[in-house]
Amino acid sequence: MPRKSLIPPEAADFDVWRRTLSRESEKIDPRLLNKVIAERLTAPQRDYLTMYFFDGLKISEIAKNRGVARSTVSRTIKRAKKRILDALKYCVRC
Repeated sequence: MPRKSLIPPEAADFDVWRRTLSRESEKIDPRLLNKVIAERLTAPQRDYLTMYFFDGLKISEIAKNRGVARSTVSRTIKRAKKRILDALKYCVRC
């Protein structure tokens, strides 16, 4: 059975990640991003990040669904993005 992708390939180069990289033209390999998300993030980080960026839920909706404070969701997403960017900054440069 084929593995389900964590993110669609077209989402791998969305503006949030591109703006953080040093060169505007750089693209992130979706397979690499999937691997970083799967291996470097905690389960709540993966869940919140997926719900926020890929399912389009607002932070308040995620908080209500999970029964946690909005600040918890916000901080968790912020930490997840930092972990991803820290892992990718060494892999994306040519």
